[in-house]
Amino acid sequence: MRVYDWNVHSWEDNFVTNVELVLVRHAIAEERREGLPEAERALTERGRERFRKLLVGYAKLGVRPTAILSSPWTRASETAALFKRHYPDATYGSLDGLARPPDHALVRRLSELSDTSTVLIGHEPWLSQLCGFLTIGRFDSSVRLKKGGLIWLRGRPTAGGMLIQIMLAPALTLKLLDTQG
Repeated sequence: MRVYDWNVHSWEDNFVTNVELVLVRHAIAEERREGLPEAERALTERGRERFRKLLVGYAKLGVRPTAILSSPWTRASETAALFKRHYPDATYGSLDGLARPPDHALVRRLSELSDTSTVLIGHEPWLSQLCGFLTIGRFDSSVRLKKGGLIWLRGRPTAGGMLIQIMLAPALTLKLLDTQG
């Protein structure tokens, strides 16, 4: 069990920072089928269309990434390309650590990011596990992201160093857009 030593770290040191990580699960992709490698499953047209609508909602919420990093797997990189079209000024790249269970090397890489708002596009259950480590210090989590879902974190990308700002299921985001015209 991790015990936080309030005498060593102030609350502001960890949680009142400009570092934001926005964890996004890739959009709806092809179903698994024999002969199609897991890493090569592409987005469906329905997945692309739905994610374009989600991007409008995410922008209304204030998502303004300065960087977009994705798993190198096809469905995540295609989702990142949709993000890139919506946010052309953001830098774009691939991060192998998003295509496997999260580990300390990935967290170390995230702690080195110089961008203040980075979108990370990947896969379940690995994004939820990463969220668990960043928020409670353990690579497990009771949260699960639906395809196109978002968890917005703020703080320091270390074990237990971040807080969840917003967690949204895609259906709720789309419903909010419908009610706001």
